[in-house]
Amino acid sequence: TLDEVAHVPSRHARRLERTREDVTRLSTSAEAQAARYGRLLAAPPLDSATGAADARRTEALAALAELKTEERAISVTASNLAEYQERAVTSTARNLEFNEARLRLYTIVLGIIAVTVGLLITVWVTLTLRPLRRLAEGARRIGAGALEARVEERGPAEVADLAREFNAMGRAVE
Repeated sequence: TLDEVAHVPSRHARRLERTREDVTRLSTSAEAQAARYGRLLAAPPLDSATGAADARRTEALAALAELKTEERAISVTASNLAEYQERAVTSTARNLEFNEARLRLYTIVLGIIAVTVGLLITVWVTLTLRPLRRLAEGARRIGAGALEARVEERGPAEVADLAREFNAMGRAVE
């Protein structure tokens, strides 16, 4: 499993390396117990009371006591590793939840900003094009025969210039 997740981001590499060290330590400790298990299994049954096998029985009892001590140490190391992994997973999950909430907030804020900018552009375009509507109305009136009709010469410079020229054309036609 550790080999398959070896391509984690660098900030998680420390966790992965510590886990690899702990697993190696556990594996080494477990393998070191093989000789004790062998002595224990080679001994006569510990609950029998045979006189001839007393030396082997004593050796087996000593191996059993050593195994119990080492197995407790291995169990403590494994429990510590499990707690460490649980804390790491919990911390990562909390960070993911925090980032999810933050991204949701950013999305909402950016959406509101986009809608506001869109509304401001719409208002700006409407105000900018209003003089063109007046110019179009003046053209319709003159086209309908009201040659004395004039267009207000205000608004952006280009529109005001166009309105002046339009009024000059209306006076010339009149």
